[in-house]
Amino acid sequence: MPGILNETAAFDPVDYYTKQLPLELARLTELRDELRKRQGALTAVEEAQKDREAAAAELATAKSQAAEILADAKAADGKAKAKAAALDERDATSARAAAEANQALLERGAAVVDRERAVLLREAQAAVKEQYLADAAAKLEAERNAFNAKVAAFQSMASQMQA
Repeated sequence: MPGILNETAAFDPVDYYTKQLPLELARLTELRDELRKRQGALTAVEEAQKDREAAAAELATAKSQAAEILADAKAADGKAKAKAAALDERDATSARAAAEANQALLERGAAVVDRERAVLLREAQAAVKEQYLADAAAKLEAERNAFNAKVAAFQSMASQMQA
């Protein structure tokens, strides 16, 4: 309830408009500017939050893609290592086979050389035997001719004695 006595001073519009209103307008302008700054700061915070959320979503996407790429790379690496191991095994097998083939070739070559020596030795022995036999055949022929001559001489002597 209002009091009976007016304890407040009377409102003086001129004084208010000349002194008090410009101060209040200045304070209101400062307040408006402060509100704009704060509103801009809030907007910046909201935009920063949106940017963080977008960055987090992109990071999650990038991480999932990186995980897929890493898994694919590991699978490809495993396949490559398996193929490399198979090729190494194949190379080792072919190297062993080549070494065995070379060894067999050397052994066969040595055997052929030994056989050729044996054949040459046999041919030389056969040539010596052939010469010996040719000489013996010539001697036999000479002895046969001499025997036939003696037989012919004996027969001619025998026929002269009978006559």
